[in-house]
Amino acid sequence: MPLRRQPVIILGILLAFLLALAPAAAAGAPQTADQWLAQGKALLNSRDYDGALAAFTRAIALNPRDAQAYVGRGTAYANKKQYDLAGGDFTRALGLAPQDDYIYSQRGMTYFMAGKYDLALVDLTKAIAFKPDNPQYLIYRGMIYRDQKDYAAALADFDGAAALAPASFQPHLERGKLHSRTNQHEKALADFTRAIEINPAVGYLYIFRGNAYRESGQHALALADYATAIDIEPAAVYKAAAYTSRGVLYTITEQHALAIADYTAALALVPQDPFPYFARGWEHYLTGSYDLAIADYDRGLQLRPGYNNGRPYYEKARALEKAGRTREALETYRLYIRTAPPGSPDIDRARQRIAALEGR
Repeated sequence: MPLRRQPVIILGILLAFLLALAPAAAAGAPQTADQWLAQGKALLNSRDYDGALAAFTRAIALNPRDAQAYVGRGTAYANKKQYDLAGGDFTRALGLAPQDDYIYSQRGMTYFMAGKYDLALVDLTKAIAFKPDNPQYLIYRGMIYRDQKDYAAALADFDGAAALAPASFQPHLERGKLHSRTNQHEKALADFTRAIEINPAVGYLYIFRGNAYRESGQHALALADYATAIDIEPAAVYKAAAYTSRGVLYTITEQHALAIADYTAALALVPQDPFPYFARGWEHYLTGSYDLAIADYDRGLQLRPGYNNGRPYYEKARALEKAGRTREALETYRLYIRTAPPGSPDIDRARQRIAALEGR
């Protein structure tokens, strides 16, 4: 199962900004723009994004010509996924520092997270023009190219980043993801393995290699990597991803009880992730626990109504039908038909089930 990119990117923006920012504030209540700026840094560091927004706004009020204050506030907005506001602040910062490569990179990544790929490419290309020896900018642009399915351009950027930063695991990680996306599993495994060799303490690297092993049918090696990730990864979101990825492997190999246990463990860590609910719901359906399946589909759909083009509605309708809840099954099949994109293969199946249930 692919990992989401946003937590990694946002954390990267935050850490890069904190490293670039001024020293920490002196003791006592802030009085000057610089002190408010430093307090904003401290609040970002503690992930108090609302507090950071307030501090940077005070710094801007006292010194509206300080680009760093706009960058700080933009970073806080980006972490709150308020990408339009973040982009606006990065633009204001560029008005004050028009040749700052770092600000271009951060606005570019904000555009990327907002799905504005063309604007993101323009900004990252500008950042690279200002500082062509910065491997992180090449990695960022490669990620954009990869999402645009311009795989040759993405590979060139990841290769360039690896050449510039041979001691960094990140170019290998991102290039490995590219190889996985293009079903070049051996190349993906080589890159993920190299990333792990460079920094074996990064737990989520084992998830990516485990997924590559899983996709290439090497299930025992995949299980070993997932176990390592679960053991050493401190972040709940990545530990949950390891449980979920292992659950997918157990689903593939029809080990239903183990799959359900792993999806449950993932949800205990990150209950706002809809995928484990849908995956566990499918397992409950397969094992005949239809009411439990329906409950899981309901919870997942509350979190993400449009997930996977609405297919969970179809799966929920099947569970309702099996549970003998015919009226609800009919309503849910119809809801799936309204939700799914035209041409979805299960639309005809849903219509057939409606006709059968209505006795037509």
